[in-house]
Amino acid sequence: MRQGTIWLSSFGAGAATAWLFDPAAGKRRRHRIADAFAHVGHRTVKGTSTLGRDLGNRTQGVVARARRRFSWNNPDDEVLEERVHSALGRIVSHPHAITVRVCAGHVTLDGPIPRSEEHRIVHAVGAIPGVSGVETSFNPHIQPAHPSYSEAIRPGAHMAPRPDILQRNWAPSTRAIAVGTGVAMIGAAAVRRDRTSIGLAGAGAALIARAATNRPLTGLVGIGAGRRTNEGRKSISRGSAA
Repeated sequence: MRQGTIWLSSFGAGAATAWLFDPAAGKRRRHRIADAFAHVGHRTVKGTSTLGRDLGNRTQGVVARARRRFSWNNPDDEVLEERVHSALGRIVSHPHAITVRVCAGHVTLDGPIPRSEEHRIVHAVGAIPGVSGVETSFNPHIQPAHPSYSEAIRPGAHMAPRPDILQRNWAPSTRAIAVGTGVAMIGAAAVRRDRTSIGLAGAGAALIARAATNRPLTGLVGIGAGRRTNEGRKSISRGSAA
């Protein structure tokens, strides 16, 4: 077994030497290999730089959020009033009809509102960090003069952003983490060598492919391509008809 390995290694080394130093095409092949290595090195440096910038930006974002969280519980009255107005705009149908006054963290609310919204307003305002108390002087018998305005008219106006892993395009740091996770999964599959290792290795390979191409897996395997093609043909046909 050992002699066979040595023989195969020697044969491979000899074939590679003959291919690289062939008198007719060896120089061109060596130049092509050198260009390929230079290209890979340039892409690696560029990718590392992009990854470093992305990680730096994310770190700055985490630090900024941490600072805001530490200062969130002790706002001044002006900031607290803005927070109350922002909360009212998300939970009531007529936020501009409510007068907000803040003094040393104590919030006073006044104005005409529907009776059904009073409890929700008090609960939401009282949950705002920095609010020490809520006092209301609502008149539930008087309805606001403006037309009704609710969040149902503005779907998605306050939707939270989707996690990066669920978006179509991943950030460089997310792709790097995905590649590392995929390699770890393949390594674990190689160590286990049981029935589950095949699925584990397949999942790792799919994760690496998704991160390397930055395309959804459905696009990589061609799912949905026919539908997009048909939609493109329909749009071209409509444009030609117009």
